[in-house]
Amino acid sequence: MRRFLACWTGLFACGAISVAEAGPIGLINMPDARFNPDGTLRFGMAYARPYFDLSANATLLPWLETNLGVTRITGVPGFSTSSSGFGANYGAYKDKTAGLKVRLLAEDGWWPSVAIGAQDPFGTRLFERQYAAATKTFGDAQVTLGYGTKQIDGAFGGFRYTPSWLGSWSLVSEYDASDYKSFPFAEESHVSGRTRGVSTAIEYRLGWMTAAVSSQRGVTGASAYLSIPLDRAEWIAKAAEPEPYAKVIPRPTLAQWEHDASYKKRLYAALFRQDFKDVRIRMEPSARLALTLTNSRISQMSRAVGRAARTALLLAPLETAEIRVTYTTNGLPVATYEFSDLQKLNRYFNGLSTRSALAESVAIRYADPSSYSERETAELMAALEEPTQAKVLYGDEGGVISFKSQDVGLNLFQVKPVLSTYLNGPNVFQYSLGLLTTYDRELAERLFLNTGVNAILYENISEATGTSNSTLPHVRSDFTEYAKGPRLRVDHVLLNRVYHPSERTYARLTGGWLEQMYGGVGGQWLYVERGTPWAVDFSIDAVKQRDFDGRFDFRDYQTVTALAAVHYKLPYQSTLTTRVGRFLARDYGARFEIKRRFRIGMELGAWYTVTNAVDTGIGDERNYRDKGVFVSIPFEALLPSDSRVVTGFSIAPWTRDVGQMVNSPVDLYQMLEKPLMLDLHKSDGLARLGDVEDDYNLPYLGSPMWDRPFENLGRMTVQDWGRGAGALGNSGAWQYALIGTGAVLGSAALDRSVSRFVDRHAGSGAIDTADSVGKSLPLAAMFGAGLAALSEQDKRLSNAGIAAVQAGATGLLANVGIKYAVGRARPVDERGSGDFAPFKRSDASFPSNHATVMWAAVTPFAREYDAPWLYGLAALTNAGRIASREHWLSDTVASSFLGFAIGDFFWEQRRKPDDKGPRVGVSPAGVTLTWETK
Repeated sequence: MRRFLACWTGLFACGAISVAEAGPIGLINMPDARFNPDGTLRFGMAYARPYFDLSANATLLPWLETNLGVTRITGVPGFSTSSSGFGANYGAYKDKTAGLKVRLLAEDGWWPSVAIGAQDPFGTRLFERQYAAATKTFGDAQVTLGYGTKQIDGAFGGFRYTPSWLGSWSLVSEYDASDYKSFPFAEESHVSGRTRGVSTAIEYRLGWMTAAVSSQRGVTGASAYLSIPLDRAEWIAKAAEPEPYAKVIPRPTLAQWEHDASYKKRLYAALFRQDFKDVRIRMEPSARLALTLTNSRISQMSRAVGRAARTALLLAPLETAEIRVTYTTNGLPVATYEFSDLQKLNRYFNGLSTRSALAESVAIRYADPSSYSERETAELMAALEEPTQAKVLYGDEGGVISFKSQDVGLNLFQVKPVLSTYLNGPNVFQYSLGLLTTYDRELAERLFLNTGVNAILYENISEATGTSNSTLPHVRSDFTEYAKGPRLRVDHVLLNRVYHPSERTYARLTGGWLEQMYGGVGGQWLYVERGTPWAVDFSIDAVKQRDFDGRFDFRDYQTVTALAAVHYKLPYQSTLTTRVGRFLARDYGARFEIKRRFRIGMELGAWYTVTNAVDTGIGDERNYRDKGVFVSIPFEALLPSDSRVVTGFSIAPWTRDVGQMVNSPVDLYQMLEKPLMLDLHKSDGLARLGDVEDDYNLPYLGSPMWDRPFENLGRMTVQDWGRGAGALGNSGAWQYALIGTGAVLGSAALDRSVSRFVDRHAGSGAIDTADSVGKSLPLAAMFGAGLAALSEQDKRLSNAGIAAVQAGATGLLANVGIKYAVGRARPVDERGSGDFAPFKRSDASFPSNHATVMWAAVTPFAREYDAPWLYGLAALTNAGRIASREHWLSDTVASSFLGFAIGDFFWEQRRKPDDKGPRVGVSPAGVTLTWETK
């Protein structure tokens, strides 16, 4: 424990030299265009009467920053009466905010950094603001100018001066343009009398920590921040990590190995003592030694495989020609590593050969079901002879203190502290602290019993008094009733059977008391496509709500949930997950999740759910959508030794019933994602195989496309516009324009009759559906185009996606000018199809934005993949815009021709080869030079 605390004390004091700008993002109250380094997570608190803020800020991408916060307003009660909300004892008013900042231009030469941002854009919007800011560095000073709306009223500016001779000190000054009279409860909190003016502050930085004191025209403020760099290989040196097995003893011959079981037991024992579990050893034909195993402590699959291979190399028979290691997770085979040149493997482990040389003799593939054979008698005997490991852990796995007992199989008994938090009660931070005792046992091959009992030591979540006003079934919103339960509670008791029917296909069946609130039966099927960045899974659960007392009884509510999920890998080790189906409150819809995994192993993500349920119980929101953020924290990053322990938490504005899922304790994708989707495909799959950091340090040859997307994509689009302007004069363009003009004029003759048809059927289900589809399809098309553009493995798909994004944006810009120039009245205006007011109507009917964008976005994909059916999908947008009475038939026909022409043009541009000349390519295999001559 002392070693754990000492490591972290030293880390905070002097371990963050690379985070040179880990201070507040902004000036004092005004924003700026600065960004923390990519992958920085910042926590902070600030006080300037009457506001006390707790905040979290993350630089999720080099150009994207997000933040969450809770603001307490001193002197303003949260609820004025005992009958409203959580009651009069709720305390001071608290509001949750969220925001983002996007960098449009990075500082370069004489150009400043330019960013736009929005704060509190949804929900209560009590602290809403939008702004644009530019920041330029001049020596030791950074100067900011900006303009804001809502609570920022007009122009603002300021500077930050960090003189080199003052080291870690900074002086900050700003012109505060806040409109304090528009602040929430301005009169009650006495801020309405504040005026605009100059504020000053002084900051001090120490490692990851920053503190500041400010003077805001008579109001003194104080703040403190902790900025954590997530884009690092490690925070703490692995000083307590056990050394790899290196004991050299005489190796047996193959005949000795086959006739004397002690040699195989010796290998078993060596693996068991390195935390390998569920070990199976086979000597196969052609003198191939096959190992099947997992490791309960080592977090990276390739590193665990490396330690197993090193051990086998030292203890295997002399005639062994090949070593094959299959890594498993909870009894499911994940990947198989085949080492065919053992001499080269031995040289690599001894530091006499490089990883690139070794890679030529290693084959890595997805594991097939046959690699997980039944246990032999020798394996059972070796397991019985090995003593069960039981120990008290002092900070070794992230907890302050815990108890763990584990045998050489997959059976585990553990007692550990658990902390649950809640941010919506009378206090800003409320929590429940308990001891969770779990016992997991493999009853038969791949059949597990999982149990857990939670003993609550202290909790104040139940003080969040009041009852849920949800009109939906209370599938989650009665959480305070569960918090009021007895101190000793059954957390879960379930049976879980996992299956591996074929390569890259996994399944499970689960039944019992699944979680704190639900019990029942369920199943899941997972499929991972070979060589592609996606996976799919289907889950179904028939559950019944558990009683509040935490025992084994149930309430009356029961339901069936069914969800289909697609998981898609994006750049920056990001994953987009879309779940569609039936949720706990019997509502139907979709849940969207996006997360990024940083180099340190931590994951930051967010979710947003849209269903057919209507929840009007949150303030002035017409329909609350379930949303929030989540964090996954690997303890391997926090400890001086490796660990597979992972914890996490999620934060939602409110705990409601819409879009809720069963918290299954066994999710196949979550369990297999790291070894199957990440470790297996990291570099050459051999990262840290030899317990050394020998990843290839490739030279940086330029900014990737998505490090500066707005600049790169904007520059590319402007260049294409220049080529397009030159192409307008060719005969093909004029022929297409004449055909389009004829089609528009011909369709104009049908405008009135089509409009009358829509009027006669107004309010029908078909018309309403068409209207809804017409509005949604362009958004879906652009979203899909953006995902395709991000594809790293399929250049063809990426180019089509980039062309679609360019075409959609260009079509929208073109429509703005055409609409204003034509000025045609919409059908809903009741002025007739022949009413035109050129240069007088900015929101005119001709042409349709939705239809133009839709046709522009689908055309590159239709052309690239010879998929004309996509034009039929685009035609649905035309029908929807006519059904909405926002457009005439001829408007949508013109949009179709315009969108097709723009989409086809950008598709052609992306198909053209780049400028001829030399290209340098760097890969694990070496450096290549390519010069295209034709």
